[in-house]
Amino acid sequence: MDQALFKQMCDAFLVQSKRLLASEPYAYTLSGSIGKGTADGRSDYDFRLYYEKAVEPAAFYRILGEIGELVREWTGRGFVVDSVWPRSISEIDEGLDRWLSGQGALVPLEWTVWGYNLLTDIYNQKILDDPFGIAQRWKDRLTPYPDVVRKTILDRCVSSLRYWRGDYHYRNKVDRGDLPFLASLTARLVNDVLQALFALNRVYYPGDGSNLVLSRHLAIRPGRLEERVEAILYPENGALGIGRQYADLLALIDETLALAEQA
Repeated sequence: MDQALFKQMCDAFLVQSKRLLASEPYAYTLSGSIGKGTADGRSDYDFRLYYEKAVEPAAFYRILGEIGELVREWTGRGFVVDSVWPRSISEIDEGLDRWLSGQGALVPLEWTVWGYNLLTDIYNQKILDDPFGIAQRWKDRLTPYPDVVRKTILDRCVSSLRYWRGDYHYRNKVDRGDLPFLASLTARLVNDVLQALFALNRVYYPGDGSNLVLSRHLAIRPGRLEERVEAILYPENGALGIGRQYADLLALIDETLALAEQA
């Protein structure tokens, strides 16, 4: 990446984005895979603008439209930009308060089927301009990984895994070869396993990508995790392999639950 051109792009979006502000306090960051350090040649640029108060609605949406023109300009120059996501500072403060009081929950169907994780987004952001220390304050609240967050995630994931581990409906769907049901539930349970393992290791779950790749670095995890997850999600022999898929997933669930009980 040409660093001078990258800075030029970031500055261009900052200038446009600050026009959305009706008052001074703000933070400007870069999120997504760039922030997490997992970016590759297919990655886009996810800007965030946090504000105290935005301009009135008509001007707000007009400026967003102009930012869209800037997105097209920089995309034409080889930078795939997802645009700027404006969010109020109080919205983030309230979300972090909920998580850090044990009331946190994923937001469903935002970027990823299994939910948008505010903590992952905030913790992994690359700070570009934070003159009021807002983004850094949020990061500081999430460092080190809070015990209450670990407990909240483990309680939810372990409860889900235990329920489906013994559910007769699940067993019946396997016997009947109900592929649409099994495809969705299998993916859901694999996601629960991975979220539980990241929480056990006090690592923020990537959420919207590279989950399995980043699981390589977890100290607490079942053996051959990547290989087993890939085999579960893509069983050999298609419909004929769902019995093996079921057995393999139950074994992975059992190992994950055992690790959670030892924590």
